[in-house]
Amino acid sequence: ITYLLSLREHGDPPLRGACANLLAKLIQTTVHLLTISQPISSLSNSFNNSFVNQSSLVSTDSQESSRLDIQLGILAELLSAFRLCLNDNSPRVVHVALTALRTLLPVLLINSHALTIIGIELLEDSIQHSSSSYLLAKIALAQLIGDVDFRILTYLEQQQQLKKTVKF
Repeated sequence: ITYLLSLREHGDPPLRGACANLLAKLIQTTVHLLTISQPISSLSNSFNNSFVNQSSLVSTDSQESSRLDIQLGILAELLSAFRLCLNDNSPRVVHVALTALRTLLPVLLINSHALTIIGIELLEDSIQHSSSSYLLAKIALAQLIGDVDFRILTYLEQQQQLKKTVKF
């Protein structure tokens, strides 16, 4: 997997785009494994509100906590690499990353609070490509926005605002 992830820095845009697809699938699988092994509420506590910042869970079983820390570290690394693909300087890579985000975004939005924030941040990052000179990137962005359920997104944003007000 490390070799495959290193292809994100390859000079060939189609290869970097394929890496973006791979990253999206690996992120989906990792999120799925985390939600199976860990209750959603404690998964939410394990992430900070920044994109890849993580903290360890307090657990009585140090081996279980260590395994969870490793999984969260892998997820953070995968998300960071995917974000780099989404912000790549090649419009072809961005096109493939936007297409991959169409399948990844629902997985992030329906999970823990921290993953929801990451999903919203990725969606915000993708909006910058509306002025892309590459038509297929614009089409992929339009399809991505067309797939977003704005009722859920509005609800999630309201929940996020509510949590911010409760903290103060």
